[in-house]
Amino acid sequence: MSRMSFLDVQYSLSKRKFFRIPSRMLSIDRQNFCIVPVYQQTVEEMRQVFNEYDINKDSKISKEEYKAILTALGKVDLLTEDVQKIFEVADLDGDRFIDFKEFVEVQ
Repeated sequence: MSRMSFLDVQYSLSKRKFFRIPSRMLSIDRQNFCIVPVYQQTVEEMRQVFNEYDINKDSKISKEEYKAILTALGKVDLLTEDVQKIFEVADLDGDRFIDFKEFVEVQ
C-alpha cells in the first residue's frame, strides 16, 4: 500500500491543466557544469493549489478538506493516521488547521 505525502498531493494538483506548465524544467549551469532546477512555484500558483484544498473557502485547510481532496485524486488508501502525521508537520501553530502561511512554509 503506497503512502502519499503532503508534497506528493500538491505535485499531483500542480500537474492539472489549470496550472501553467513551464517549457523548460531544467537548465545547465555552465559555470558549475551541473543541472539545476529553473522553475519554482510562484505565490499565485501556491495560492491556487491552496484554494483547491480549501473547499469551504474559510482560508484554512481542515483534515476533512484534505481527505476530500485525496479522495478526489484517487488516494483513498491514505489512512487517517497518515493525514494526522501530515498535519503534525504542517500545522505550525497547533490550531488543527493549515493556513496559507503554513502551507507555503512546507514547500
